[in-house]
Parts: sequence; structure tokens; C-alpha cells
Amino acid sequence: MQAFLVDIFQGPYRGKTAIFASGRLESGESFGLIDDRLRPAFYIRRSDLEAVQALNCAREAAFEETEWSTLDGEPVIRMSLDHARALRRLNDELRSREIRTYEGDIDYTVAFRIAHSVKGLVEFEGQSAPSKHVDQLFINPKIKAAPSPLAIDLRVLALDIETNADATRLLGLSLVSWSLKGDSSRAREEVFIVGQASPEDPAGLKTFESEKELLTAFRDHVVALDPDIITGWNVIDFDLAVLSKIAARYQVPLCLGRTRETSYLRTSRYYGNSKMIIQGRQVLD
Repeated sequence: MQAFLVDIFQGPYRGKTAIFASGRLESGESFGLIDDRLRPAFYIRRSDLEAVQALNCAREAAFEETEWSTLDGEPVIRMSLDHARALRRLNDELRSREIRTYEGDIDYTVAFRIAHSVKGLVEFEGQSAPSKHVDQLFINPKIKAAPSPLAIDLRVLALDIETNADATRLLGLSLVSWSLKGDSSRAREEVFIVGQASPEDPAGLKTFESEKELLTAFRDHVVALDPDIITGWNVIDFDLAVLSKIAARYQVPLCLGRTRETSYLRTSRYYGNSKMIIQGRQVLD
């Protein structure tokens, strides 16, 4: 079975850090993946092994011989821990002691991609189970890069909001959704506004009595549409940022992804570099 990995992230699972991923199957269903087999790791020179093993900070690490070596030809040892955050702290500690480490700066999710030689399209083998947030959930399946990639039909949602002048009130929003393959049954244009319904309202217009009701309906509708990609003009630094602030004001959990986690804005000092974290989906500005 082939699938497109839309989002890969890490999180806790059975007392350790695991890989979580989500995307779209060739059948059109959404999927989730949990893989806890690859322990977070980096490498040290074999000549440093004895010194590292003597450190208290490394007492919970596992050490494994490898066939790899440095550019100088020195063999390296793989060091791993159950928790990615603890591994980062260990890497920083070793480097502060001038003990050289290798691949300690590689993100755990990137290490997973490298280990399986995957980019976007993959092939699964394994049994799936039903899940609340996705159509099929795979736990520790066989996974590899797809040898002959299919064109997986991803779903897209474009968002645009309207506010008052200082962006403190949400007046309405528009949603345009479609599939990349052009499936007409997936194409729709909708407008949500705060206001009173009228017999003359066009099809696709929905009215709500309050901002809170509109936000709640928007959140539930995004989950129902289940897009792989959310996009729009300045959608991260304005639309989703404003929605996050207003949702926090009304204590509406803005759970827009394929997990139970609340979506959130990761801000940057530089305009245009912020990122909206919606687990299981990608946000493209």
C-alpha cells in the first residue's frame, strides 16, 4: 500500500520518544503512523568511548558498534537514549567537554527519514487499526520508499479571514477546498460570518450569532474536510495567528490537526518565518 507522508513529528509513546506521522493513502483515506523502533541517537569516536562511559550523564545511554567511521577513518560508536530531549542535553554536555559528536544536530524526525530513505511517497506493510483522528492507524509497520510512485490525491484548503481594523474581532472567513487531482466532489466554496441569516443568503453562506460559535464551527469543519494542506495569503502570520488569539480569548481549543493536540503558532523574530503547527497537516503560506 502506497501513501504520502504529509507530516512527521515526534512525541511520547509508551514511556519514550517515538515518531508520529500522518498523510494520505492511495485509497484516499487518511492515515496515522506510530513508530518507536528507532531510538534517538548520535555517534562518538571509539577512542572516546571509555571517557564517555565514565560520565554520569551517559549512564542511561546504550552503546553500539557500527560499520561507520569518521572522514579520518576512525570507527564510531552509536549512542542512543529513549528520549530525544535527553539525547540533545547529552550531546550538548559532551561537546562542552570537547568530546566530538556526530549527527547530534540532526532532528529525530530527519533521522527517521534518513533511516528509511523516505521523502514523501512511501510503501507500507502491516495491519492497521481504527482511530478517532484518522481512517487507519499503523503501529510499527514495515516502511520503505515507494519504488514506483503513484500520484496520491492530496486535499487542499484555502483560508481567508475578515476582521475589524485592529484585528481584535473576527467578522467572518472564507474556505475554498479542492483535491489536487481535480475531484469535483471535493470542490466547495464556503463563507462563515457573524450575523443574522437572511432568505436571500447565497448557497455556501453560514451565519453564527457570535465569534465563539463561528470559531467552533470553523474548527469542526476543518477536521471534517480533513485537508492535507492549508494555505492562503499571509495565512500564518495573519489569519491563523489572529484565529489563535481569538480562540484563546474564548477558550476554544483550536484543534485543527489529526491529533488531539491544540494547534499553535511558533513565532519568529523575523516576519514571515513563523510556523503554524497543525499536527498531521502542512500549512503553506
